[in-house]
Amino acid sequence: MNVAGIIATGIKEYDDRVLQLTLPAAQRLLQSDCVTKLVVGLDDTDNTAAVHAALAAKLGGESRFAIREWQEMAPMYKQMILMFGGIFAFMGVIVFFMVVVSSANSLMMAMFERTREIGTMLAMGTPRFWVLSLFVLEGVLTGVLGAVCGLAAGNGFIALLNHAGLQMPPPPGNTTGFPFHAQHVPALMIGVSLLVVVTLALASIPPAFRASRVRIVEALAHV
Repeated sequence: MNVAGIIATGIKEYDDRVLQLTLPAAQRLLQSDCVTKLVVGLDDTDNTAAVHAALAAKLGGESRFAIREWQEMAPMYKQMILMFGGIFAFMGVIVFFMVVVSSANSLMMAMFERTREIGTMLAMGTPRFWVLSLFVLEGVLTGVLGAVCGLAAGNGFIALLNHAGLQMPPPPGNTTGFPFHAQHVPALMIGVSLLVVVTLALASIPPAFRASRVRIVEALAHV
């Protein structure tokens, strides 16, 4: 045989042992005309389930075929996904409660600062429901403003990082790194934006309810 070239995948243990050759050459080397494994490469990872279902429908009846998705052949990948998912979920819960507490505190302070204004509005005949709705609307508008500013700042920061040409260090067991690239996930951005608006709306309910229940005489005398 003639050596056509040297390949490098970046994984040292794999590069030290892998040998690529044509199917007829491999069959001659092993003195067999069989094929034990066929790897199907896809143009998009999202098509994995659809292609698996199509192949299973065509070949599932044959007992000599066993069709496996790549996730089943990489248990470490699932473990990494579960680990990072748990870390991000824990951090998300902490950030969520921090946002709720800080937002409720800010809206409560705004309510205390406008106690005399609230008393004046109630003395002029403004329904208490309107006062409650006013503070809830303020929370919703604050959430919308925060979501818009957050999306603009986040997308701008992502664009700067992607154009910076940063390189990630080699993972454990690898010899080469890979370029850093932050992805835009519209569904995640929309979901987080809605969560911010809903969170601010919920955080505004306690101060709004308290503002709508103040006594007019005490509110007008508030300093």
